[in-house]
Amino acid sequence: MEKNSLKQILKKKLVRRTFVTLSVLLFISAAAYLSIRIALDKTPDISDKTVLEFYIVGNPPESLPSDPVGLTMFGQTTFKQLLDNLDKARVDNRISGIYLRIINVEDMGWAKLEELHSKLLEFKTGGKFLLSYLYAMDEKEYYLALASDAIYMPPEGYLAINGLVVTSYFMKDFFNKIGMEPQIENFGKYKYFLDYIKRDSMSEAQRQVVNDMLDVTFECFVDAVAQRRRMEKSHVKELIDQGVFRPEDALKANLIDGILYPDEMEELLKKKNGDEKQLTRIHGSQYSYVGPQSLGLNKGEKIALINIVGAIQTGGDSFKPYLLLAPGKGRITGAHSLISLIKRAREDSEIKAIILRIDCIGGSVLGSDLLWHEIQKTTREKPIIVSMSDHAYSGGYYIASPATHIIAQPTTETGSIGINLNKMSHKNAYQMLGVTVETIKRGKLADMDRDEKLMNTEQREIFRDYVYRAYQTFVARVAEGRKKSREEIEAIAQGRIWSGARAHEIGLIDELGGLNTAVAAAKRFANIPEEAGVELVTYAPSEGFIQKAITGLMAQAMGESESEELKMLFWLLKFLDQSDDGEVLAAMAPYDIVIE
Repeated sequence: MEKNSLKQILKKKLVRRTFVTLSVLLFISAAAYLSIRIALDKTPDISDKTVLEFYIVGNPPESLPSDPVGLTMFGQTTFKQLLDNLDKARVDNRISGIYLRIINVEDMGWAKLEELHSKLLEFKTGGKFLLSYLYAMDEKEYYLALASDAIYMPPEGYLAINGLVVTSYFMKDFFNKIGMEPQIENFGKYKYFLDYIKRDSMSEAQRQVVNDMLDVTFECFVDAVAQRRRMEKSHVKELIDQGVFRPEDALKANLIDGILYPDEMEELLKKKNGDEKQLTRIHGSQYSYVGPQSLGLNKGEKIALINIVGAIQTGGDSFKPYLLLAPGKGRITGAHSLISLIKRAREDSEIKAIILRIDCIGGSVLGSDLLWHEIQKTTREKPIIVSMSDHAYSGGYYIASPATHIIAQPTTETGSIGINLNKMSHKNAYQMLGVTVETIKRGKLADMDRDEKLMNTEQREIFRDYVYRAYQTFVARVAEGRKKSREEIEAIAQGRIWSGARAHEIGLIDELGGLNTAVAAAKRFANIPEEAGVELVTYAPSEGFIQKAITGLMAQAMGESESEELKMLFWLLKFLDQSDDGEVLAAMAPYDIVIE
């Protein structure tokens, strides 16, 4: 009787899990079919004298999932699509001008802002108009709008250009109160990894780096305002110190060009477009479906484009919710996934060069070194050009160092050549909670990584030696890639984050610029004529968002899921505990500098 009952229970569970899995697969198949149909139906029919309504919203990602359902579910335009739309609009005779709308770009880094600003200016070389209309602006929105022919606001909008700020929070006392004590080893004067949990104030080294980054970014902003609004830099700084401007004050100060309600702006656009009766427009999301080849773009010899986003680990690409607040928004670049893409591009005889677009905050030393080896090997056969986005530091710079040519924006955060290893002791927390821990071991070092105890002097020395040797390897890798002595690299390493501008001066990068500059460099190193067109071929993992969703949902249905969602509640503690993947040694940035 008991056996029959057990069989029935197991049978019911199997039927239920099979039903769940088949339902998921059916839903995904239907969604994929609909997505493909929708995509095919979205090819726009554009008439002459059409205005491109160009929206820049939030922080556009460098890349999205490769499958159509993933694209539909995320519903977001990539950064490269924004650049491509501007390139297409510049040569598309049907597009007469751009109506620029910028909304809440506070999370976008300054390097991306610089690249978009330059691309907007490049659009205007085609002789077409570019008008901006914004309800509210801070420094980032205003910086982008400065590329316009004219900037307009509604009567009750506001312009806040009251300066740039970096805010750091320190939680040493908080962790002491909950009985947690970090044991962290960093090599490099500036490699103060997790300062916010082991200090109660900013170190002088961190203060120096933050001030340097603020200086470069502030000058970038002031220069742009002075140039575009035809003012002296000293006067721009005086205006910044006045803080927030109402539209009438901004107009009087020559910071904007007009105050209009939306319907009045519509009438202005009609006049600018040469047809006062109607305004024909197309939204940027629709315009993304216009193929660049139809306009004579993206044709010629092939150059591979590979995106490296987020943190680096061994294995495949993944997503970690507890890293949502970090640069990269939880996306993880798997070294093995990336190695397979680089290998594919290297072995494809049609690919003449490879561009690595890096927006990476560092990560596993092991994963970084595996990638370093693959990139170095590939440069012997084909040129590899690195194009740095907002971040390319620590592990991100580790993998960039063997490239043929490295390019960054002046405000890119790069460098941070240093290593850290951390352990969090919960000994006091256990005592506070009345938890007693006993261990039995074989081998005097067997318990050195246990969280219920602090390391003793001998264990700490082993810990430190491990980090030191990894740091020396990092310095050697960079010295080899940059063709400098170890002493030269040591002098500019020490875990210090450098702006792209300073990195160019000290030889960590080769050239300042964005993706366009990287394409030009790829052509140069691949012996492709400067005037010749090229086709950028994006290499992305074959497993897209939906395939990963299927894997995760099937695992959940079969009772094999580790419930990653629950780990979001402990994202901070999980970030500190890197040992879950067996990769405790990290080439991570000492701190993230967010300039607002």
